Amino acid sequence: MLVGRSKSIFVATLIFLCISLTTVALRCYVRLRLVRRFGWDDALMVLAMALNIWFATCGLTGSVAGIGRKLDDFDRPQEIEKALFWWWLGQSAYVWVVTIARLSIAMLLLRIAIRRRDSVVTYVVMSLTVAVGLPFWLVLMLQCQPVREFWQRTGDGYCIDTEYILDVAYLYSATACLCDFTLGLYPIYLIRNLQMTGRSKWALAGILGLGCVASAAVVIRIPFLPNYKDTDFLFRPSNNDRSHGSQVALDSSWPGNWRSDSGPEGAQFVSTTATTPNARARRHEAEGLEEGEVISSRIDVQQTFDISR
Repeated sequence: MLVGRSKSIFVATLIFLCISLTTVALRCYVRLRLVRRFGWDDALMVLAMALNIWFATCGLTGSVAGIGRKLDDFDRPQEIEKALFWWWLGQSAYVWVVTIARLSIAMLLLRIAIRRRDSVVTYVVMSLTVAVGLPFWLVLMLQCQPVREFWQRTGDGYCIDTEYILDVAYLYSATACLCDFTLGLYPIYLIRNLQMTGRSKWALAGILGLGCVASAAVVIRIPFLPNYKDTDFLFRPSNNDRSHGSQVALDSSWPGNWRSDSGPEGAQFVSTTATTPNARARRHEAEGLEEGEVISSRIDVQQTFDISR
């Protein structure tokens, strides 16, 4: 039954699922039909979208089962078990979605990272994402032994102390914020020297920087993590807001991974030319030379990088 907070969880999850699904569908259309190139970052984002559907399904089904209701409002213990099961399944799905989405965004940035040190920063973000995300997922999945003890609560098994889970959650949240802010702000540094109009640079930086919205949602959610210890956490407002925040954090980041060559109008972003200062100066000098004159034997490089692959 959808009442109170269960209804708000259901509606918010459905709305943001539709937004993210539409965004990824448009991206696939552009990449497959217009650009006719489909890279690894595109494939990872499609995989992340599939997992996001799984995460949203857990939220939708869980809200119908009872997430958002007080324990006293359940008529049978089996209903509580069902709600707890969908909560457990959803939180494990969340970790995989954000991890793969970050990897996809990072792979996109590798296409516009010309210098080696720029690529190193991106690889560090990818490594941190996996190094922290995988252990956190294992902790959430295996916090009770046997695993079903999380939702059955029979007393025959055992669960690790929630204080330990919170410590891991704080570490994961801090790392997630660092990675999201890096992926959101670093593109501004990468595109500063590209030969584009100022308006085009700001537009591209704005699109790629939308990942910061996801990071902001993570920051807002951190103060409410201690409420995970509440025995009535299915209803606890802060936990329900945390569930909302997880969905918002995920789905607000999808536009941030929208490719820079997102359509025919964006064709100006498909390739960019990097010209050294010496090359520019010598080109201007050469315009005033008489036929047969030579200004230098030094060769300066003007190279075009295709970032649409």
